[in-house]
Amino acid sequence: MYRYSKYMFIVFLFLYMQVYSQEKFTISLGLGFVEFFNVGTRYQIDQVQLGVNVGAWPNSELYSYSGDFRFHFGDTSQFTNLKCWFMLFGINSVQNKASNRNSITHFFKTKIGRDINISKNAGINLSAGILFPLTNNDKDSPREPDGGGVSVSILPSIGFEFFIRF
Repeated sequence: MYRYSKYMFIVFLFLYMQVYSQEKFTISLGLGFVEFFNVGTRYQIDQVQLGVNVGAWPNSELYSYSGDFRFHFGDTSQFTNLKCWFMLFGINSVQNKASNRNSITHFFKTKIGRDINISKNAGINLSAGILFPLTNNDKDSPREPDGGGVSVSILPSIGFEFFIRF
């Protein structure tokens, strides 16, 4: 439980931060591979967003923690000065506690995505990219994930989020 409490502390710290200008702070609910069902927060500095996510897969012992930054580019929407397209770079950790294995796999992720603003304070985003396995501390499995007998050095990654700006 202690391990999860430090990640939740980071999320709640961002939630209770005092924010001085409109549209600098974002919270999100999403679904993705390997973020699973997740809740996250981001802080905006010009066209860059720094964020953290915590996720889990229902009825399983799979948990996901990630930190990333997004660089926004391209066109803007009528609702915000934040550009609509983004490149995302980050680190994602997946913890599998099934069968007392307690393995943790770390990935470097890179994605491209688009924010679709529905109003000044809300929207959705879609993203797709690739994951590069970095480490795996599970002694019962190879360093790289098993792809059905084929060595997998990169994996696809997709994501969908609903977000609210403050």
